[in-house]
Amino acid sequence: MKSKYLLTLFSLFPLIATATTKEYKCPALPAGNYVSIMDTMNEWFIYATEKTSDLTVMNFKVNKIVHWNKKSIEPLQNEDGTYSNLLTCSSNEGSFYAHVMLTVPENHCKFKDNNAFNCY
Repeated sequence: MKSKYLLTLFSLFPLIATATTKEYKCPALPAGNYVSIMDTMNEWFIYATEKTSDLTVMNFKVNKIVHWNKKSIEPLQNEDGTYSNLLTCSSNEGSFYAHVMLTVPENHCKFKDNNAFNCY
């Protein structure tokens, strides 16, 4: 009897996880002038790094709408021992890389289609 109960409970887990999944999507970054870390787009922080040194480029210009060609998920451990994630979308922009990053409270994230992440 106990094993039937546990089996039923485990079979419902994917449904529960799907119901509480939140989607985060890389924002469109239009052409314009930006200042690293100071500028934001829909709560995503914008920054750029030099290709040759990975140093932060403070003032940079994007000539056309950015096409995100790389995404990353970095787990973070908070001071209270819980976990969150840093989501990053990156683009190759000539002599530098443009990035947007967002810290999310969910402790599990995975990549999804169309520049999106699913987190729960």
